[in-house]
Amino acid sequence: MCYDGSIDSASASDGKPYSALQNAFRYRKELVVGCTCNGKDVIGLASIKPENDKTLRRGDLVASAHGFKVVSSSSESTPKFAAASNADIKQFALPPVLASR
Repeated sequence: MCYDGSIDSASASDGKPYSALQNAFRYRKELVVGCTCNGKDVIGLASIKPENDKTLRRGDLVASAHGFKVVSSSSESTPKFAAASNADIKQFALPPVLASR
C-alpha cells in the first residue's frame, strides 16, 4: 500500500515495507532485461497484449487497433472483451474545460 503516492513509503498488505525486498529500488540503478519499468521514462516499458494482462478487471476500457473495447469479464485466465459503447467511452472522457488562466 502506498498512501502518499511514493514508492519510498509503500508496503504490502502484511505491513512489510517495499524497501525490505531484495530488489527494492533496483530500477533506479539499472535497466533490467524483461522488467517493465525503470522509474524514469517509457524506455523500459514492456508491451503486454491485453489478453495477457492479468491486471484488467470488468469495466476497464482498452484501446485496440479496431476501436475501444471494454472488459466484459475477467478471471485468472484470459479477460473477455466486448465492443465499448458510447456510454463506456464517455465515462473515461475528460470533462470540458470551462475556464482557464
